[in-house]
Amino acid sequence: MLALRNGTVELFAVVLIGILGLLLPILLPVNAVLLFLLSAYFYGFSMVDYV
Repeated sequence: MLALRNGTVELFAVVLIGILGLLLPILLPVNAVLLFLLSAYFYGFSMVDYV
């Protein structure tokens, strides 16, 4: 259940950052960093189950 919630939160955040990138193209370098950090956070969070 936790994985489903995290997947939903990550998907919502990625879509939101993508829409911001479409509306404000000047923020695209920041968006790239935000997307990397967001995916790294959720990837690391999913690895907590296995450690």
